[in-house]
Amino acid sequence: TKAVRADTGRYTIRLVNDSGSDTADCEVIVLGPPSMPRGPLEAKDVTKSSVTLAWLPPTDTGGKEIINYVVEKRDKKSGDWVRCAEAVNGTQVTIGKLKEGHEYEFRVMAENANGLSEPLVTDKAILVKNPFTEPGAPGTPECVSRDRKHIEVKWTPPRNDGGNPVKGYVVERRDKTGKKEWTKINRGELHKGTNFVDENVTAMKEYEYRVSAVNEAGPGEPSSSSGGIAARPEKEKPSFDLSSLFGPLGKKEIRVKAGEPLTIDVPINGSPTPVITWIKDGETVQPTRDTQLESDDIHAKLHKPSAKRGDTGKYKIQLKNDSGEDECDIDVIVLDKPGVPEGPLETTETTKDSVSLQWKPPKENGGGNITEPKGTIKDLETNKKFKLRVKAENIYGIGEPLETTSAITVKPPYDAPDAPETPEIVEYNSTFIKLKWEKPKK
Repeated sequence: TKAVRADTGRYTIRLVNDSGSDTADCEVIVLGPPSMPRGPLEAKDVTKSSVTLAWLPPTDTGGKEIINYVVEKRDKKSGDWVRCAEAVNGTQVTIGKLKEGHEYEFRVMAENANGLSEPLVTDKAILVKNPFTEPGAPGTPECVSRDRKHIEVKWTPPRNDGGNPVKGYVVERRDKTGKKEWTKINRGELHKGTNFVDENVTAMKEYEYRVSAVNEAGPGEPSSSSGGIAARPEKEKPSFDLSSLFGPLGKKEIRVKAGEPLTIDVPINGSPTPVITWIKDGETVQPTRDTQLESDDIHAKLHKPSAKRGDTGKYKIQLKNDSGEDECDIDVIVLDKPGVPEGPLETTETTKDSVSLQWKPPKENGGGNITEPKGTIKDLETNKKFKLRVKAENIYGIGEPLETTSAITVKPPYDAPDAPETPEIVEYNSTFIKLKWEKPKK
C-alpha cells in the first residue's frame, strides 16, 4: 500500500527463534503536504475595499518547513476561486481591491516543498463594506459677518458622524440669482473647522452656501442652503447709485417717448434693507395697474408699461432704515406732441389778402422746442370770411388745434369812404364849369 503521513513514527523490529531474540528500532518519516491550517479563518478588519484575514499554522507541517500560504477569494456573484495575493509568509494578510457591497468567501492553504494542504474556508461569506457610514448633514450655514469684500459663515457639526470621526468639510457656493451649479470653494481637499471666510465675492452680489462633512467613508449629505447672503455690511446708512441717470448738463433725469415703457431702476445700498417711498410732484406714488413698484435690497424700481405726457414730473425716492435715511430727485420728461395752444386766437392785422394772428404757447410743449406764437396767413381772397386755427408742432408731432371764435373777413385794415355831398355849380361860361362839394362824412 501507499504510505501516508500517518505512517510516520518509530518502528521496533523484534526477531525471535529457538536460539534467542533480538530487537532494532527504526525512525520512519513519511513526507507530504502540510495539514489544513487551523481555524477559524477570521476576518479581523473589513472596509469598503479590503478584508484582513488571520488563521493559525497547521498542526502538521508535512515533514517539511512551511514555505508560505496561498490565499484565494470567491465573489459569490461570479462563483470562481481566484488567487488574490502573492505568497504569504505569515498567518495574516490584507486583501485589497475588493468591490464594495459584494460578498466574498476566502480560503487559505499551507504550502511546503511537497505541495499544498487542504484549504481552510471562512465559515460564511463576508460583506465588503465599511464598518461605519458617511456622516450626516451638518447644520445650516449662518452668516457671522459680511461686507463688500467678504462673507463669513459658520455651521454646527453633524449629529451623526457615521461611526467614524469627521476629517473635515467641503464648502460649496452658488449665485443666488443665477441658480448655477454648486461649486467647491474651500482650499485644499478639506476645510478644517466649522467656520469659513469667503474672500472671493463681488460687492452687493448675493450667494448661497452649503457644507458636507467627510469621514473615512467619504462625504455625507450636504447641509441645507444658507439662503441668500449679500456681500454688503450688516449695518449701513442708505444711499443711491445715480451714475446711470445723469442726462444733459449733468441733470439727474430720464427722457422717454410717450407710449414707450417708463422704467426708473436705481441701485441702492443700505442694511438692513431700506424702506422705499416714491413721491411724484409732492404726492406719494401708489402701485396701480399702470404703475408697478418693485424693490429689493439692492434696487428701487418704478415701471409704467406705457408712458403718458402726464407722467412728466419730479420724482423723489426716499430710503430709510435703522442706520439713517437718504433721498434723491429724478426729473422724468415724457416726450410727446405739444398740447393745444393757449387762447385767445387773436387777429393783429388784416390786409386785402392776408391775416396776421397771435396766441399763447401751449402749457405742455411735449419736451420739445416750439416756435414763436404768432404768424401771418397769405394769399387769401379779399372780402372772404375764414375760420382759422393753429396747431403747435415739435419734433415729436403736431398737437390739437386752437380755433378762432368767429369768422374773420379778409380786407384791408380800412374801408372805402362814404359818398361826397352833391356837387354845386358855382361858376361857368362857354368854356368851363367850376364845381364844389363837401367831403364825405366818413
